[in-house]
Amino acid sequence: MGQIAWMIVPWFWVMIADPDLFDSQAEGVRHLAIYVSGACIVLGIVPGLFCKGIDSSHIDNRAEISFSTLSSNVMGIFRSIGQAFKNAAFVRLCGATFFVFNGFQLVASFSYFIIVFHMF
Repeated sequence: MGQIAWMIVPWFWVMIADPDLFDSQAEGVRHLAIYVSGACIVLGIVPGLFCKGIDSSHIDNRAEISFSTLSSNVMGIFRSIGQAFKNAAFVRLCGATFFVFNGFQLVASFSYFIIVFHMF
């Protein structure tokens, strides 16, 4: 679901450059930026309205947070990170996510070239 935006964004170039939709590319960028930002604002507010918070009064086994326990808490974080990376499936998932995201970033720079030189 998180990668759907990478499939939609290249079509924005097509919409911006379409003379039937906008008089100029500057106007297309301006209007599209307003529409996209409006959608992001609305979709960003939805979780805040409908997601309920966790009642932290019922959570057990919490570490005390103070300056005197800072070093033990930091060491606990590093122990937890080490424990998480002992899970092979988790490490493979992290690696796959890293490579897919960076692959999208590398290929995204070609979107302008593909749209301008091959579609137009």
